[in-house]
Amino acid sequence: MLTLATHAATYYVDHEAGSDASPGSSQHRPWQHCPGDKRAGGVASDTKLAPGDTVYFRAGTVYRTKGIRLTGGKSGRPVTYDGNRWGPGPRCLITTTNAPNSTAMSSAHTAHIAVNVFYEDRHNNAHIDIRRKKIRGMTQTVRILNNTIIGWTRPLFVGSGGANLDTLDVRNNLFYRLTSRGSSSCWYFPAMSEIGNLIVDHNVYCSKREPLAKTIVVNNGKHLSLEQWQALGCDRNGAVAEPGLVNIKGPRSTWNARPASTRSPLVNAGADLSAFFTTDKDGNARKGAFDIGAYEYDPRR
Repeated sequence: MLTLATHAATYYVDHEAGSDASPGSSQHRPWQHCPGDKRAGGVASDTKLAPGDTVYFRAGTVYRTKGIRLTGGKSGRPVTYDGNRWGPGPRCLITTTNAPNSTAMSSAHTAHIAVNVFYEDRHNNAHIDIRRKKIRGMTQTVRILNNTIIGWTRPLFVGSGGANLDTLDVRNNLFYRLTSRGSSSCWYFPAMSEIGNLIVDHNVYCSKREPLAKTIVVNNGKHLSLEQWQALGCDRNGAVAEPGLVNIKGPRSTWNARPASTRSPLVNAGADLSAFFTTDKDGNARKGAFDIGAYEYDPRR
């Protein structure tokens, strides 16, 4: 019996200059839309991503969407969506064309949202929104790991009824609210009974306008302080602290969300997540205890 080897494929998306009629497998002939996008057509719509595949979004562009259904991979062979490594700019901004609180990406199986920086601007709200209801017969896992989220809205929203996940893993993140819209909390969270396996630890919370002494999480309608959250078994190594970043003042183009010094409470304060990745957003190795957020401290940066 002849067995054919399957190889991971690489695809390219340039929302501003691509075409869904193109093969998408060449930097010179990219798609306009990512497979799974509601607006994708032609070859992009017909392409089914497989474990090990990578989709590169052209850095320096803005990708506007009404939703992208992410494809889950397999253990050791994830489907990778990368907006940082191809193109002239620092990153691709993926944003919604719906109302301000729309979700840009959704997952039908497993999603790892890791080592990203989310800045809120006039195009998008900097938050992760999990609302999709559980699909019967399918194990669903969402991992939110080592992200830096800075903006005015609540950084993480886990919607009631849409959070029936088998595993929700939230570790090593910086949740930073610049001001308050309504509650100053950084999370909205349903009843814990809606999550099969809840892992929450080593997160740092900060709110510039209002102190977080009273509320960091709204859990099933109850406003919880860090101490109350910890009493439920969450974020026992978490903290409410000013993160000590290089700069988050002035135009977004000048922001630098890296730790400014070794005195930052982010440095060496995270869990070891080397089972999932071993580098930071700049591609630098994470050594020893992980720093919290997307960046490892480096005095040269």
